[in-house]
Amino acid sequence: MSQVGDWFNEKTAKNASVAAAGIMAWVLAIFEYHAKSKIVKPKQIMLMEKEAELKIAMKELGEAQ
Repeated sequence: MSQVGDWFNEKTAKNASVAAAGIMAWVLAIFEYHAKSKIVKPKQIMLMEKEAELKIAMKELGEAQ
């Protein structure tokens, strides 16, 4: 949250209005989701690739047996 500034927080938004506090909570959740998805997405892609390789290897193993 330090990237968006100290003034950009739920307490400040709640002082403005209850609706602003709700929007603020949503914005912070989306911000956190985006940051974490940058870490998870490449791992998901690699997992899909490795699962495809495993499927091919298992098929070749079955044919060899």
